[in-house]
Amino acid sequence: MELSVDDPGTSLRFCRLPKLTPNTLTRPRLLSALALYSDAPTRALIAPPGFGKSTLVRQYLAEVPFVFDYIAFHAFDGPAEVLARTALAFGIEPTALDPFIDSLADVSQRFVVFDDVDVADPRATATLREIIEYMPDHHRIIVCARSRNVVSGARSLVSGTVAYINADELAFTPAELASLCDLHNVSYTNDDVLQFWSQTEGWPIVANLAIRSAGLQKRPAATLYAAWREMHAESFRCFVLEESERSPHSILLRRLLTSDDLICKAEDWDTLERHGLFARRRNGRVDIYRTLLDVFSHTASHAAEGTNIDCAPIMANVLGEFSVVIGGRPVQWVRRKDARVFKYLILKPGGEATRQELLDVFWPNSERQTAIAALRTACSQIRHALREAVGFTRAQAYFKTDLHVRVPVELVITDLQRIRAHTAAALEAEKENDLKRACTHWEKVVALDSGDFVVDVQCAQYHQIAKELETAYSRARALLRSA
Repeated sequence: MELSVDDPGTSLRFCRLPKLTPNTLTRPRLLSALALYSDAPTRALIAPPGFGKSTLVRQYLAEVPFVFDYIAFHAFDGPAEVLARTALAFGIEPTALDPFIDSLADVSQRFVVFDDVDVADPRATATLREIIEYMPDHHRIIVCARSRNVVSGARSLVSGTVAYINADELAFTPAELASLCDLHNVSYTNDDVLQFWSQTEGWPIVANLAIRSAGLQKRPAATLYAAWREMHAESFRCFVLEESERSPHSILLRRLLTSDDLICKAEDWDTLERHGLFARRRNGRVDIYRTLLDVFSHTASHAAEGTNIDCAPIMANVLGEFSVVIGGRPVQWVRRKDARVFKYLILKPGGEATRQELLDVFWPNSERQTAIAALRTACSQIRHALREAVGFTRAQAYFKTDLHVRVPVELVITDLQRIRAHTAAALEAEKENDLKRACTHWEKVVALDSGDFVVDVQCAQYHQIAKELETAYSRARALLRSA
């Protein structure tokens, strides 16, 4: 956490606040709800990602006359980091958890926001839950989380010290959607707004992007959902999978979204809803947001269209300057980082890596949200480069992003593969004392030496490849000199 110098004109002391996009809709009914519950020791905004929790808090903090400390947690924050950040906000020296909780009663009233609490390590979340559970009632805290488990301690439930604002309340109403259309100069009728509200269930991240895009492209509200689905379904699908990866139950969500019949045990539905994995409880039952089901069905059908075609092989040179040619057309990389990610994937056994692996390899020192955004941009740029080379439909067959990021290795041919094949053949010929055949293959190895293998990613595999090539070249040249 980074501290900023206190500014008397602001209600915040800790920085790194969520940025508000231009023309962000002000939502008086929710700001009024937060104000109405101001006497509650804890106010909790509980909803899946994309429901505007951080945006609402940012707007609220701009209006209140007192100073709030804002703490956003980061990936892999452990109990010690949670305790240290919270202690700093309350002006207490961090020691052990129990003495810290005991000392909170002696601290004058503080106002603290805990955001992104689900990002932290589960043990850290348990630490924060205990702090909230035993927080003296004169303090005021706001918690933004996708899971109500963070604030669902027995004492809180019995005493009624937590005021909840849930996903249904955070969703846009038809009136708010109409206001958003006015804000972005999108023409609409009441029927248009009601239809869009029914299609999206007021999911803010969907509505904001659809209406903002319509305003920029001068389209009427009648085409809002169809245009959003056509242009943004894939990126939204990636967003859902990236966000769900933070949870140990992400596999359960993925299995459900990719099944044909949505058969799921009752306890599994409860798990998804309880952990904020894009499920909601209504009228005593839990189901998945219909936008999500529609998007996964839509992108799956497009992916199928992209694979039922003949695909030229991916010809890649990984020695010297990295290059890719598909069907005789070179792939032009806009950024070096995009090329490095693609190179990493084609060299991986199986051609795939989890998103977390790519974050660890390419953005090891970045904050999680920054790294996730950078990976999303890299994937988008890779798709764009492939589309320029092979067209929109075929590009989907060469690069896939879901829970894993994948390149079809069965279509990949690299100079490294050819070197390995000739090396294996040469060694086999040596075992059989066929010196002439061995020299023929070693000559091929030397001829394929078009430059050093650039270790531009710090991973064991790359260093192993560099050592493997050095050994092959040395043996080839030594045998050819002696022949």
